[in-house]
Amino acid sequence: MKYKLLIMNKKDQKNSSSRSAKKLSFLKKSSRFFSNGLFKTIAKHSILPATIFNSMQLTAINKEFNRFWGIEEKRHKIKKNPNFSTFTLGSPTCLWSYYFKDQESIDELYSKYALRPFRAKTSDGIKLCGMHFVSSRGHQTNARTLIVFNGNGELYKIGSSAWLLRLLKDSPVPYNIVMFDHRETGNSTGKAHSKGLILDGEAIYDHVNIVLDVHEDQIDLCGFSLGGAIATLVKARHSATEGALISNRSFQSLEHAVKGMFSKLANPLENFLAKIATNITKRSGWVLDPFDAWKSITSRKMVICHENDPIVAHSASMEKALVEEDLIHDCKHVRLVQKNPDKNIRNHHVQPLSYYNDHKGNDVEKSVLEFLLNFDKKTLEGVS
Repeated sequence: MKYKLLIMNKKDQKNSSSRSAKKLSFLKKSSRFFSNGLFKTIAKHSILPATIFNSMQLTAINKEFNRFWGIEEKRHKIKKNPNFSTFTLGSPTCLWSYYFKDQESIDELYSKYALRPFRAKTSDGIKLCGMHFVSSRGHQTNARTLIVFNGNGELYKIGSSAWLLRLLKDSPVPYNIVMFDHRETGNSTGKAHSKGLILDGEAIYDHVNIVLDVHEDQIDLCGFSLGGAIATLVKARHSATEGALISNRSFQSLEHAVKGMFSKLANPLENFLAKIATNITKRSGWVLDPFDAWKSITSRKMVICHENDPIVAHSASMEKALVEEDLIHDCKHVRLVQKNPDKNIRNHHVQPLSYYNDHKGNDVEKSVLEFLLNFDKKTLEGVS
């Protein structure tokens, strides 16, 4: 009897320890799952804050876009927006009316571009929403086309990239423009992650190349901030083609960008917070290294930066890496210099390029046009 009880006690102890081990394992897995999920959420919303637009904001953005382009109303009523908003997440702002301030300029825009909404499907099944701005002087298909990659807090309908339509509407060569929203932003589906954003860019590139029948040598890419990194990584997959690439105030790697966010703090605090932030970014799977991709691209490239950029610190910028690796001479280099030094500009990351000359005294927007068209300055004289 004692022997049986001893055996039973040993079995109970074994079962008890087994249950404890399972509970501990479950708790560890749950904790890991929760922390990883939390890290992914924090990283995603920090790196791509456009994902946090709510339905009311999206409705307001869509309404303002439709109103500006006369989609819902027969005639657009001017809603003046004299100031460029540096932060649009709080209250959606129609920046189209910043770039096209009066009815005459709006009517001219209407006459120069027609809108063609489209959907593109990525290789992993995500549906992306975009807009094809078709030049009245060109063709809907097989025409030189610029694909625009949004910054992290942007949707194309907000109009942050409207300056490109203003710039290219009278260019010597007709230009079509394609804008789109990444996954989980705007009306595009899916959940955002770094690999997914590259798949998004690739899907839009294929849409332009295959569906719109535009030869790859006729496809140019222009990306701002995070969009500059995505554009570079997409272009690297088509490095042998002649299409141009513009990286506007973007970073050499996401890790550098995250570290750079804390560069203005006191050194011990900077190091501490930078380690936490980069750890969260890495653990959440957000990895982007456009600098390595940049080196493989043989076509024309332009890099734009500002030394006092508060979002992408100069130490993290693509320009900094190119200078350090002695590659800056292989591309068109634009370092932004404020035209009016008396004007108080708080955020040089998001301010329109029309506010700046380059470090050689040339108007930046005209330099962009010159670069895209691959013309010399004499050819562009008289082009506004």
